[in-house]
Amino acid sequence: MTPEEIRRIALYFDGLRYSLSMADIARRRLQPTLDEVARLHDANEDTEAEISSALLDAWSIIDMCHRVRELVQSTPQLPHKLLGIQVFLRATAHIEELRHYVQHFRSGIPEVPISWSPLWGSVSWVPAHDPTTCYTIFPGSLSDGLTASSISYDTHELRFTTEIILATGVATADLLSVAARMSALRTSIIEWIDQHPLFTHKDSNTLIWKVTMSPQL
Repeated sequence: MTPEEIRRIALYFDGLRYSLSMADIARRRLQPTLDEVARLHDANEDTEAEISSALLDAWSIIDMCHRVRELVQSTPQLPHKLLGIQVFLRATAHIEELRHYVQHFRSGIPEVPISWSPLWGSVSWVPAHDPTTCYTIFPGSLSDGLTASSISYDTHELRFTTEIILATGVATADLLSVAARMSALRTSIIEWIDQHPLFTHKDSNTLIWKVTMSPQL
């Protein structure tokens, strides 16, 4: 490969690497934040900052997943028929509806029907400290006509069927499942790179440059 081809591939892998990492950070922050929302709600305390933080991480998972889907299908040399890639693409196809929805508020808001989900969707979760309870956030100012999907309850297993979902009028995402799909994809890509080395692990070290300015005497 030419130096230009290697440079281009490196940029694609940078896109994948940091998108997957940012999604994982959002995933790890989301459950504790939602549990804090539940605690504050039960104590009749303000939850607005925590709700905004939860929405940020929920939609970050959606956005990063969309970006990974685009990058993984266009990265040179990476075989697009790799089993891990195909499983990921099939399992996250519905993410495109959510990402398209949130990216087109300007044209979409005037067309929102009276009976609809909150603009930013609803978030439902089962808190880590109480598996028998499910909370749902309805973010926004409107109340009339709002609808939302919550987490279903398995009456045979006597438990909620998942832990965190983001629901809008166009689609619903099991956020921890989506994050797990991205984690599995990362493992699949790393295994492929190890078998077909294009770069070394040293190449993945993030460069940090420090500059200290000293006043002239």
